[in-house]
Amino acid sequence: MAATDYSDNVLHKITLPGCLLCFIRSLPMSSSAKSGQRLAALFVAQPCWMIEPLAAELRYSIPSVRRFLAELGYYSSFTHNGGWYTHRSIPRFNPDRLWFHSDIGFSRAGSLTNTLVDLTTRSTAGMTAEQLGAKLRCRCHSVLVQLVRQGKLKREKTGRSRVPCCRSSYCDRA
Repeated sequence: MAATDYSDNVLHKITLPGCLLCFIRSLPMSSSAKSGQRLAALFVAQPCWMIEPLAAELRYSIPSVRRFLAELGYYSSFTHNGGWYTHRSIPRFNPDRLWFHSDIGFSRAGSLTNTLVDLTTRSTAGMTAEQLGAKLRCRCHSVLVQLVRQGKLKREKTGRSRVPCCRSSYCDRA
């Protein structure tokens, strides 16, 4: 489907995925809606953005862009300290509920901390830090240690290594 963008008095044809176009058409045409439309078009052109370039491209402050993102729906990366954003309709999550664009990782669970808890909770045998790091394409040992100290994960000794198994309340029920 194609939409017409009249921003800046220049006519552009923008091809949008159906769900994005329906969302955009449902918005009242206020300045916020026009900004949402421009934001959606930017995500069509490039699936992942950092906040500063988005703000510069839209010519709005960072807090305003964060508000537009919240209205539109988005995921922030679990890699790069959550510094990358993508529109909610773009990721095609794998069975582990992960999606990667180049070296940028996104998770249905959100942050790296939530993703580690999610993966280990859903794993029947638990996963080592090395296995989790390979799956997530980033080092996560220090975050796992914090999760164990906070009681959000338990560790079980298997052979020579300790394996984060799952959340305390889930382990206790099993």
